[in-house]
Amino acid sequence: MKRFILLITCLVATFPVLAQEIRGRITDMQKAPVPGASILLVKAGDTVIVKTAVSGPDGRFSISFSRPGDWQLLINMLGYEPYQSKPFTLDTQHINTSLPDLQLRVADARELRTISVTAKKPLIEQQVDRIVVNVDAMISGAASNALEVLSRSPGVMVTGNGAISLNGKEGVLVLINGRSTYLAGNDLANYLKSLPGSTLEKIELMTNPPAKYEASGNAGVINIRMKKSTVKGFNGNLSLGYTQAVYWKSNNAVNFNYRNNKINFFGNLGYSGDRNYVRTDISRRYEKPDGALSSGVQMNIFNKNTSDGVNLRLGLDYLVTEKTTLGIVVNGLTRPNGEKKYTNSRLYDAAEITDSAVAGYLDGRYKWKNGGINLNLQQRFDSTGRELTADLDYIRYSSNGFQQFQNTVYLPGNVFKNQDNLLGRLPGNFDVYSAKADYVHPLKNKARVDFGAKASYVRTDNAAEYFNVSNGIALPDYDKTNRFRYQENINAAYISFRKEFPKWGMQAGLRAENTVAKGRQLGNPTHPDSSFRRKYTDLFPTAYLTYKLDSAGHNTLVLSYGRRIDRPAYNNLNPFLFFSDKFSYRAGNPFLKPQYANNLELSYRYKSIFSATFLYNVTRGEIRETIEQEGNIFISRSSNIGRNTGTGIIINSSLDLTAWWRATLYMQDIYRTYKSTLPDEGNLNTSMNTWGGSLYNEFQFKHGWSAELFAMYIGDNLLAQFTRDPLWQLDVSVRKKILKEKGTVRLGVNDIFHTLKIGGDITNVKQTQVTYLNVFDTRNIAIAFTYKFGKENNAARRNRQTGGADTEQQRVGSNK
Repeated sequence: MKRFILLITCLVATFPVLAQEIRGRITDMQKAPVPGASILLVKAGDTVIVKTAVSGPDGRFSISFSRPGDWQLLINMLGYEPYQSKPFTLDTQHINTSLPDLQLRVADARELRTISVTAKKPLIEQQVDRIVVNVDAMISGAASNALEVLSRSPGVMVTGNGAISLNGKEGVLVLINGRSTYLAGNDLANYLKSLPGSTLEKIELMTNPPAKYEASGNAGVINIRMKKSTVKGFNGNLSLGYTQAVYWKSNNAVNFNYRNNKINFFGNLGYSGDRNYVRTDISRRYEKPDGALSSGVQMNIFNKNTSDGVNLRLGLDYLVTEKTTLGIVVNGLTRPNGEKKYTNSRLYDAAEITDSAVAGYLDGRYKWKNGGINLNLQQRFDSTGRELTADLDYIRYSSNGFQQFQNTVYLPGNVFKNQDNLLGRLPGNFDVYSAKADYVHPLKNKARVDFGAKASYVRTDNAAEYFNVSNGIALPDYDKTNRFRYQENINAAYISFRKEFPKWGMQAGLRAENTVAKGRQLGNPTHPDSSFRRKYTDLFPTAYLTYKLDSAGHNTLVLSYGRRIDRPAYNNLNPFLFFSDKFSYRAGNPFLKPQYANNLELSYRYKSIFSATFLYNVTRGEIRETIEQEGNIFISRSSNIGRNTGTGIIINSSLDLTAWWRATLYMQDIYRTYKSTLPDEGNLNTSMNTWGGSLYNEFQFKHGWSAELFAMYIGDNLLAQFTRDPLWQLDVSVRKKILKEKGTVRLGVNDIFHTLKIGGDITNVKQTQVTYLNVFDTRNIAIAFTYKFGKENNAARRNRQTGGADTEQQRVGSNK
């Protein structure tokens, strides 16, 4: 807190006057927006560049400037003729200037041959409500999958079990083009692994997203935007990637786009093959009331995983009129995968003499399919930006798994004692229906109001059928066999208002969400039916306040607040036990309630070069994995454990150190406190300070050569009952442009010292000491090839980011 007060005191002492604003919109002759155009501010009749800007996805731009006089804009965009605006005046009578639409003409094809493009997108862009990562600026992106690209983004941490955290906090909502994946945990991780990095355009990191976005995700929202070409005619790109560790991986994709004056047809086809392992060492030491050793279990687990994912996405936009566009997007994913898990467990007594040993084996085969369709409408009303968008979505996710367990018990001297065999079948289906509409209405004097509504309905049906096999006869195991059905309806509406003043900018929003849910656990001959119902309505306010500290707008303060919710993953509500190994089970909890978070952030930003953010967040009723002990069996269960408070500072910096060296730095220092009640051990009152960061270095050399160096470190970390040891990694890669710069070849080495290991302790387990270590197949060498084909003249595109089915996918989990 002292560091924060000192920082604010220093910043407030430097408050100067705010700049004026020049605003406008770049379009083509059909009045469609032109994103990515370079805008140069010059003195009228002169060519000396005073300030620059780039048009956004909707073609809009703004320039902060305060010098009086007559000025002009020069606009350049590959594929269009250069444009020069009429002169305009800035003085005390013209504080803010809103220009009419600036229309660009497509350049003659013969002129394009002489144009050379030298502009390059930065890796990191800082906006008021988000940080944007441009994936094409990441040299290792094409040789990676989406999960690996995400793990290299500033503030994002991905653990071996697929948990994703943002700025040291878990509970992130991950969206693809504004739509949820409907997956969680390992299922989400495996889905992201099936998406080649070359198909990604941008990653948006939002710790306090606007009211337009779903309130789910107490740590915020990560929106992964897929590529969609801006080029008229036919064009696309091909990427091939191969990675060799102990086992191999492959990421391959082809993207294409065809656009004329009325139709834009686009798609991508990707294949991702993944072979990897996880080695886990677990030590559980059971103690007597006086602290002396009673007994213990030492477990060594080796898990080999295989998957082959094929995904297809096709879309069509049709320009009905100059202002009306209809679109359809269909997508599908199939991902058969398997696992072979070998477990060796040693049980010992108080003298640490082996009592018995268990050799376990699991053979699992799973089939995952996901398909969806999105119908969308975009209606523009005028040139001010007044617009209506609407989406209808249907998504189906189905799975079917088969598991075979075998556990053999040996007495000392390797004497056979007994063997048990278990067969399992795990079918599941998820259906999602959603509809939403969003309306944007600009007002006078640089103000705007947005509002919209959404309705979604989710239906899940998961089963687990287990059989004990003895002497060739399979008998139902009713202690593990179960079937769980769940239905949920969420209705939401929001309104958001933004306004810019000479010195201040503000945005405030309110979102209301009503949830009606019911679940039913079907009974069997030994277990009766059980059911539950939930109905609740919540309000989620968001607010942003900006203040520019100088006339050029280089120094800015941003204060933001948001309230968030995390609803339980559907499968975590299922009360039955799920078998993991002879000494470990996972169980659901039908009494789970949503958790709520309040996030407050104050940021100082200097241009797009540096930002320092002080954060304070409180989560109540936090949903966290807890460990319960029954004899020598551990049961993992999600529970509402209590209150989690975090305070800290986040630093982001992106700087061109030389003409050939750009460095992007992320640093965090967060103090986290848990005050909780555990189901098995009583009160938990613990805290820990965690610091860490990442450094991304990009080097540009002559003759088309470039290189990348990435380093990451995270110190001791606290997650309720779990403490994690420090971990770090170091990656390096090089790239060479070939084939007249249409192709590139990348070669990289990841986790060079094989240090990306997750280990630590499990605390507050009754009379038990637990340590664990997970080692992954992360040290590898990767090679990738990309090639661009087709026309290269740019034209405007419709920026399809959002669909109607947002958060429901995020909460789907499998029985695996």
